[in-house]
Parts: sequence; structure tokens; C-alpha cells
Amino acid sequence: MDEVTVYHLKQMHFDRSAPLDRVMATDVAMSQYNIAKQLWNEPGAYVFSEGWDENITAYNRQRFVSKIPNVDALSIIFEKGLPEKFENLTVEQRTLLLQLGAPWILLALGRTGSLLRTISRELQQEIKADLAEGGTEKAVESGLIFDRREKECLELISEYLKKRTPGSAEKVFLIFGGAHDFRALGNDFNLLVKPVETLRAARLMNWIMSISVRAERIAIGIDTSKRVGFWSAVAATAQVLLLRWVRNVLYALRCTLIRLTVPGSARYKWTRQTSSGRKSLL
Repeated sequence: MDEVTVYHLKQMHFDRSAPLDRVMATDVAMSQYNIAKQLWNEPGAYVFSEGWDENITAYNRQRFVSKIPNVDALSIIFEKGLPEKFENLTVEQRTLLLQLGAPWILLALGRTGSLLRTISRELQQEIKADLAEGGTEKAVESGLIFDRREKECLELISEYLKKRTPGSAEKVFLIFGGAHDFRALGNDFNLLVKPVETLRAARLMNWIMSISVRAERIAIGIDTSKRVGFWSAVAATAQVLLLRWVRNVLYALRCTLIRLTVPGSARYKWTRQTSSGRKSLL
């Protein structure tokens, strides 16, 4: 297979297990909006999406679309497509981008013909087991979240692209978390991975994120239980606390940057669909 260019859309996505304030909700929604805008006029593109463990194509698309909550309302809410600016999104559009994410919305509206897998069901189950047993820390420490997942992702992309017609002009996109960097690993699979930022002040915020992730990974790697002697254990514990303090400070700095770069981010209203109707979110 000749070298293929893959555009990595570096997403921020909704995590139901984590607390979310207005500012971070805006961060997620803006990322998803920019992904949707990037793919809006690329219906024939190959789109590989984080967390997908099954290929969705024209043959099975309807089975998945029918499971999307309030799918019939999406065509009305996005009747005029996407506005030119994020600030012009309606409350409903912004909330759907936050909660459903760009891939589901694009699939439901027929703006993408396929959403392709980036993980096997077996690895997906391993990660779920680690998360249930020890949370994100255990999954990161075991290499599942970064190393294993990134390698399998590119393996699946490479495998799938071998089937496409030689000289095919369709672009290839990968929607995956902004903390991941596939550029070096892509060389092993003859893939030229080009990162595409989906947030304002992205370079500075991604630098902050990468330092934060590095601090967390170092903290996880410090095993205080194996330190011999009282003071050695105290020193190791202090290291962990300091690294996590650094992570929290960087998180606060990131939130401040979002407030400065997204007009009105702390004032945006949100809605949440519940069994009793709509109510304000945060």
C-alpha cells in the first residue's frame, strides 16, 4: 500500500463519568463543532472514530441511526446546516454537539457515509475491565489507553485502507483524543498522520495538556508501596502529590484560556434531555 495521508482531528469529547462545568462544556462543544464543520462537505471520506468497534457503512447505517436519541429532531435542529461561527449555534445545537458528538450527528444527517472502527471489541473489554478495577490510572499504567490503543487504531486503519481502490481520491480522517500523537507510529503502517487542531489557542492548550498528561503518567508510575523505609515512602508520596498539584494547576490554566478565547463561554446555557423533558444543565 502506498503512503496514505490521515488527518487526525484532535478532539475533546464528553465523558459522562467526569464533572463538567460551563467552560469545559464549551471546550467539548467547540471541538465537536469544528470536527463537524471539517467533515460537513466530505460525505465520501473515510472517517475512523475513537471508541468505534464496528464498521458502519451504507449497508448497516440505518440500524445504528435508529438508536440515536431523538434522531428525527436532528434534521429540524440542523435544518440550515452549521452556522459559520461557533457563537451562532443555538442552545439545542450546542447541547447535541456536546452530548452526542460530531460523529453521531454527521451519521444521522447523512453528512458522512461511514464511521469506521479504531479498536477491537477484545481491547475495548480489557480497557473496561481496567477502568472498573482501578479507574483511568490503572488503564494508563497498563499501557491500554495510550500505547496499545494507538497501535491497534493504526493497524485497523491500515488494514481497512488496503481494500480501497488504488488512487482513490477520498480523504481519510481520524477522530481521536487531542492527548494522542500518532505521527511517529504512523510510519510503521505507511500512514502520514497530520494533526488538525479543533480548539482555539490550540497549540498552547495542547502543550498544557501534554505536560499535564505527562505529569499524571509519571505520578502513576511511582509505586509508593515498594519504597523501603519510612522517609523513602514519604518522599515518593510527596512526588505524587506535587505532580498531581501541577496537573490541577495546568487544568485551571486551561480553563482560564478557554474563558479568554471563547466569548461568553462561562455564560452559555445548556439543555439536557431527561425523561420529564428539558431542563438547564449546569
